[in-house]
Amino acid sequence: MKNIGQRTILSLIMIILIMSLNSDRGGGVKAEERTQSLQVTHNVKTFEELETVLKKERENVSLNIVLKSDILCKDRTLYIGANTNLNLNGHTLLKKGGNPLFYIGNVEKKTKLDLMKDVEIKPLQDPKKFIVEIKSTQNIKKGQRVYLSDGSQGEMNIIDKVLDEKRFLLKERPHRIYKSKAGYLELFNDEKANITIQNGQIKNQLRQNGTTDSGMDETIKLTKSRGEKSIIVVDHGHDIELSNIKITNENYNQNNIAIMKSENISVNSCHVEGGRNAVIIDAGSSLCKVLDNTFYDCSGGIYLFGSNNIITDNVINSSGATLNSGDGITILKSASFNNIKNNQIIGGNCYGIWALKGKRSGNNISDNVIQANVTYGIYLESGEGYLIQNNRTERNSGGICAEEISNSNISGNYVTNNLISGISIGEKSKKCIIQNNILSGNNYVDPEEAGYGGDIVLWGNPKGIIQKDNITEQKTRNIR
Repeated sequence: MKNIGQRTILSLIMIILIMSLNSDRGGGVKAEERTQSLQVTHNVKTFEELETVLKKERENVSLNIVLKSDILCKDRTLYIGANTNLNLNGHTLLKKGGNPLFYIGNVEKKTKLDLMKDVEIKPLQDPKKFIVEIKSTQNIKKGQRVYLSDGSQGEMNIIDKVLDEKRFLLKERPHRIYKSKAGYLELFNDEKANITIQNGQIKNQLRQNGTTDSGMDETIKLTKSRGEKSIIVVDHGHDIELSNIKITNENYNQNNIAIMKSENISVNSCHVEGGRNAVIIDAGSSLCKVLDNTFYDCSGGIYLFGSNNIITDNVINSSGATLNSGDGITILKSASFNNIKNNQIIGGNCYGIWALKGKRSGNNISDNVIQANVTYGIYLESGEGYLIQNNRTERNSGGICAEEISNSNISGNYVTNNLISGISIGEKSKKCIIQNNILSGNNYVDPEEAGYGGDIVLWGNPKGIIQKDNITEQKTRNIR
């Protein structure tokens, strides 16, 4: 009996193997190969359909989602994974609520991790580090991103260290303590994303007072994160294009597009109207391109924290018109080696281009038209290695001002009819060349303050300032 049983089992195994081989020969393509080549198109007409389709994405399946009607989006975030194309197809996504509409990044898979019952995420002795206790750390590794939530509020973080089988350390201090009774974590894989959003409109109609047209209470609770309160968030993304999108945002507490810790992200041919900042590129992002967009009536145009990015051929109009503040392009912290070229920055309520204090170098600001801004056209608080070239700055309060810069070149600019001065250099600046500029009509309107005005003004005694071949109406003024 024992031998008969063994022979029976062996026979069954042989039959299964033969069937499997015949199946592969007959189909011509293995199941794995079929999966890799699969591309699925979904036509969606409602928010529920859109949400369902996005949840269906699996590994090696390329999704093409096409909108067939205008869609009213609910107050929750849609996670767009790798290899997804969302074609708005000329329709509108109407957003009501304060959360991001899209969360784009390395979200090919999400794994929910159950926390230990009634265990809090507790601070260690180091107030900047927090420890999390879960049932198992089997799928957790250093550097992975994790989303903390207790059902009412959440935020992103990074795993700094796996301590043991049940505990890991967070890299950053969370904004609050999360209780685990109703909570969860979402663990994000670090797969390369390839995402395109194109054609149509994305709208957000949340008003500043926290109510929508329907009268629903949609009060925003602002957080410290620059990206969490944006309509579109690209986080840890690679090779993503956002194109031909129209955003109309009536909530001036909410940013529009935020690029966080990402590489090679393109924002092109978009129209953004209203809202806080049109585009934010954070310090961890590089090789991003903001091309051929129109940003109108935003509180601020482009906030640039990152390095090695390109901002060109954009029209930035009436920045800060609602909040009585806002710059066309703001360069912050150590943002370096960015190319800011061929932009039109017009009618803003603060600076055209403003570089705040920070250690930065190698930024190229060239061929821009900067007109009719309330303060200076270009204002540089600090930094080195600027190339300020071939810009047209006119009818601003001031043309070009450099407080404390070094080893920089200001050349070939057309600086006319600015209210205070044309080009002014602070006393702490050094080793700068001012050449081949054309300046005229730059003076203060108040005769009593006329000493502060002029085409070229040097404050104090800046060291190593070389002036040559400039065309001016007035002599250089040295204000001591």
